[in-house]
This record gives sequence, structure tokens and C-alpha cells, in this order.
Amino acid sequence: MISHKHKCIFIHPNRNGGKSIEKTLFETDPVFGSADHSTILQWKNKTTFDVFNSYFKFVFCRNPWDRLVSIYHYTLENWKDLYPNHKKIPIMFSSFETFVKSCKHNKTPTKSQSHFIKINGEVAVDYIGRFENYSKDWGVVCNYLNISLPLPHLNYSQHYSYTKYYTPELVDIVAKEFREDIRTFLYEYPE
Repeated sequence: MISHKHKCIFIHPNRNGGKSIEKTLFETDPVFGSADHSTILQWKNKTTFDVFNSYFKFVFCRNPWDRLVSIYHYTLENWKDLYPNHKKIPIMFSSFETFVKSCKHNKTPTKSQSHFIKINGEVAVDYIGRFENYSKDWGVVCNYLNISLPLPHLNYSQHYSYTKYYTPELVDIVAKEFREDIRTFLYEYPE
């Protein structure tokens, strides 16, 4: 999303807390389907050279193992809106194990977070905040934009700690399929 008022571009990978930023910074009601999941390259192509180069560009990343648990549960909670042509939940969401294993075959709608912020293989945002440090890192964004706005916690999915969902096999699948995110954002699965 872009704010000419605040001179910033927010890159919003799904399930990274972006609806809260939508509400706070862009003053939009974060309803189902309201998020703009444009990549940094798409923003570069749809803005002027001066805007793209002068606006503050930021993103919030999330541990890939945690993010997949959130995507899975969010999909289960909202599958009728996400898949209106399906009478029942698509097979890839029949279990968390099936969902993660479908990542191996690129069958899930889950893109890497790195995909959103790189141009020609290089990170093209000014700041990367972490979902795990949302309040603190939101403060960094506010300081940069010279604003003071509290951030609500919106659009969260209900689930246990992500580590409860993984077997060693599933940990390895995520490590392989989302290795670019793990390298880019320096995540690891806790021992």
C-alpha cells in the first residue's frame, strides 16, 4: 500500500500482521480481501521514479514455520470466502501435514516473503520489521515517519504455538521450500 501523506510504501506479505498497519497507517477498514499484496517490483512499476526512490519502503517478515501455521488456520477459518467454488475444504488443507507437504509441489497459494521485497535478487526495501518484535519494530517505522500511532492486533488466527504442529519431517520441508526466507531474514527452527 502507498501513502502519499506519509510518503511510504508498505509491502504486505500475507499473514504478517499487515491488516493492523492497514487500519492504523492507511486508515482503511481491514475487511476480507482488502489487503494489497503487491510486490516491491510491482510498486516500482506503478509509481514514478521519484516516488519510488524517495518514499520509505518497509515490510514485516515472519518466521516461515509460524507463518505456515497461521496461513493454515486462517484458511480453515475463512475457506468459504477463499474458495467459494468448493463445497468442502480443499484437500491440501485436510490436515496441517498435507498442507505443508503440498508446499513441496508448489500447490499452495503461499509465496515466500522474499518474493515480495526483492528486485533482481536484491532486497529493495528500506526497513524489515519482524512479526516477533511487532511493537518495537512498529516504533522504528513510526520514528522514521515522524508519527505516533498505536498498533491494534487485528485479523489474527487462533492456534497453538507453531512448534506444536511440526514433526522433524515437516520442519525439514519448510526449511527446504522456504530456504530463501530463512536466509534473507535469518530465521531458524528452535531446537
